[in-house]
Amino acid sequence: LEVVEGELALLRASRATQPAAPTATVDKGFKPSAYFQFQFKDTNESGAEQHSWMLRRARIGGTYTIDDRTAAKFSFDAAAGSGQNAFELKDAQLSYKLNSNGPNTTLTAGQFPMPLGYETARSSSVREFPERAEYNNVIFSGQRIRGAMVEHELGDHVTAYAGVANSLTVKDKEHNPTTGPGGRQSGFVGVR
Repeated sequence: LEVVEGELALLRASRATQPAAPTATVDKGFKPSAYFQFQFKDTNESGAEQHSWMLRRARIGGTYTIDDRTAAKFSFDAAAGSGQNAFELKDAQLSYKLNSNGPNTTLTAGQFPMPLGYETARSSSVREFPERAEYNNVIFSGQRIRGAMVEHELGDHVTAYAGVANSLTVKDKEHNPTTGPGGRQSGFVGVR
């Protein structure tokens, strides 16, 4: 028993002289991101036959972490438009965590995906099928809004959110004040 007590005393003494374990840190700075999706088109429509590969999506962007509570995100689609040859801004947002301990509450402002439904809020890079349903492309053209939103984690995989934004998506034909009644604001609330 004396031998075991002696070994325990040695262990305690060596542990006391060791440096404290490092605390978790946030990687500050810029973290680039990119993904590319290709698509094969095969049609036999008379006069418009097409058998070719095309670049469907070319998303380029990144996240700049300012500190452990603040981050900025941007992304561009380099294969936008009907001919997949246009360059388009997808995301330009600033996020701020309101509390550093406990449940996460985040304020996001800028241009970001609509928090509506299942398809519009999820990136094409993580969905099972990269193409959205046609009604999402027609009704929510562009799937991005400009505004501000607060999200609060309620538990595992459950988030409540509320915000205000331009009532039209960024690619809606009426979004431009010269062609339609732009500038209308709307509020939204939800649980996901």
